Amino acid sequence: MPNAPLNLANSPTVTNAFQIGITWQEGLSNGGEPVAYYRLSYDQGAGGAFVTLEEELTSLSYTL
Repeated sequence: MPNAPLNLANSPTVTNAFQIGITWQEGLSNGGEPVAYYRLSYDQGAGGAFVTLEEELTSLSYTL
């Protein structure tokens, strides 16, 4: 298993009143294999109810 991604951050060149951009870096260890994809989810704050935005994201950034 790879380590969790690092340095989740806002992308100020993308974020505005209508969209938000985020970036991150690969974790310290990939578990011996290249990371195939990332699953991007957020917590709705209602008892751990996560909403998945992307199942197989292959880049290190996302715009919503």
